[in-house]
Order: sequence, then C-alpha cells, then structure tokens
Amino acid sequence: SWGHPKFGGDTSTVAGQLSGGVTGVCSTGVAFAAIKERAVVTWGDPKRGGDSSSVSEELANGVASICGNAFAFAARLHHGKVVTWGHQRFGGNSSCVREQLVSGVSMLCGTSGA
Repeated sequence: SWGHPKFGGDTSTVAGQLSGGVTGVCSTGVAFAAIKERAVVTWGDPKRGGDSSSVSEELANGVASICGNAFAFAARLHHGKVVTWGHQRFGGNSSCVREQLVSGVSMLCGTSGA
C-alpha cells in the first residue's frame, strides 16, 4: 500500500496476514478490509473500519462479500448474515436491525453515510 498512513496507506502491521489467500479488498474513506478464507484483515483508521477485532469471531464464519461506505463496513457471510463495524453513526452499528440481518441477505450496497 501507499499513501497517508492514517487513511490506510500503511500495511506494515498486517503485512504478514496479507501475504496470500486474499480474495477481495474493499475500502471506506479511511480504511481497508481484505477478505481471506476464514478471516477479514483490516487496517487504517481504527474507529472508522480499520479495526474489526470486535466482530472477528463472526467474520471467521466465512465472508462472501464486503461493502464499505465513508466510515464503516458491512460484511455478508456465506449463509446470508450481515456483520457491521466501524463508525457507529455511519452504519458500523446495525443493532437496531440485527434481527433482519441474521440470514437471507444476498447483496450489500452502501451510500457515503449508510
């Protein structure tokens, strides 16, 4: 990677995790998420998607796709559940609709703030 470190331009802390098996990469305005077989590797601004540690156990169930907006990510798992992280006011907190995101979701899409 290259660019400003605060905006995801520095992968030195996750470089070993990115050395192979990456099947997709997505970004927010200030962070990146890379899909691997049983994990998602994130870097960049930790409060705006660059830290997925709070949902890493859920993401280990297998991620089919990821969508990012300005400051948050949504991941669709293989069985159709959606997991979100990042800035709470920009979609990183989906607890108010959690029951609707448990299964059956087939596609993700985002705007700059939702």
